[in-house]
Amino acid sequence: YDVVRPSLVHRVALAASSCSLSSSPLVQKLEDRLMVLRRFTCPEGEYNPLATIIFNQPENAIRDLFHQSEYFGFDTLVIFAPLIFILAVVTYGIAVPSGHYIPFLLVGAAFGRLAGELLRKSFPSLRTVHLGNFAFIGAAATLGGITRMTISITVILMECTGEVTYGLPIMMVILTARWVANHFTPGIYDIHVHLKNLPFLEEDHEGVNRQLLVRDVMSSPPVTLHDVESVERLEGILRDTQHNAFPVVNGSGGFLGTILRSKLCVLLKERCFSEDGTHDLVPSEVFRRPYPRMPVIAEIKLDDKDRTLRMDLRPYINPAPYTVTEDMSLRRAFVLFRSMGLRHLCVVPERPQVTGILARKDLLYEHRAHAGARSSGNADP
Repeated sequence: YDVVRPSLVHRVALAASSCSLSSSPLVQKLEDRLMVLRRFTCPEGEYNPLATIIFNQPENAIRDLFHQSEYFGFDTLVIFAPLIFILAVVTYGIAVPSGHYIPFLLVGAAFGRLAGELLRKSFPSLRTVHLGNFAFIGAAATLGGITRMTISITVILMECTGEVTYGLPIMMVILTARWVANHFTPGIYDIHVHLKNLPFLEEDHEGVNRQLLVRDVMSSPPVTLHDVESVERLEGILRDTQHNAFPVVNGSGGFLGTILRSKLCVLLKERCFSEDGTHDLVPSEVFRRPYPRMPVIAEIKLDDKDRTLRMDLRPYINPAPYTVTEDMSLRRAFVLFRSMGLRHLCVVPERPQVTGILARKDLLYEHRAHAGARSSGNADP
């Protein structure tokens, strides 16, 4: 944003340059900063309003639009507002960490102040109204309509002004902007979620068909690993799939648990394989050390001899992952994904064997303490 803006607007500012006399110094000491009036191509003692608002820092330009009333007129704002809007939209869509809070606050402040100037020209009786209020309302409405955030933006803008009395008007403006924006398009974060094809589950689960079961949408047959797996097959599965976790089964096909893709990559990188699959147990610190940049299969070098060896996965599996039966309602599975933040669920047969019942009271401290003491007693020789 700060890199692209000056180069693009130089010619616009030059073509639209109009100098104004300054009754005060071009560099003015305000309460907590310096306000610099840019001369650009103007003679000594004069300043260019468009160059002043364009070439100053965006944060300072926002403050000037909020507080200063005599420096930026209608001609300046009618050029600056559309220009800065186009730049903010273009730079937000490229791979530059430009952000959008400050640019769109500036866009809203410019359009809000422009609306105030139009009202002044249309209704001369409103000439006593401070244009900074219009800029402030425009900044709140623009940011609220783009991000669809309400309370957080209200708090941010109240902290910027230090006026608690602005709380209710700001909230009303942001809510109105959000309602209007929701009528036309999703929020900017929702748009990016869909553009990146992220599997984000909406909060509303009422749209899930009540008649659908888990078996109707599950992927079958799943890609499974054996408890003692060959390195060659492990490498092939990791290269051919993008799954985050894999079910692990024994020789008879019994479900043992799941193992994460990141763990498999760490085990391969640490060369935890042998002819019979046995190896020294890898401590948990080894799995946590590379976080958040976990190794990927493309970075792991294996030769032909390594591919003939085997790896014992049993010490590293999660033996008790979340599971559901294949005849479970899809709506209940949806709620489980939303409430627990799951990425996957293993589906088991319809009629597994029942070994017990866990009730709410069993989770109380007294029951847990009694169960712990009983378990310790059983462990004694």
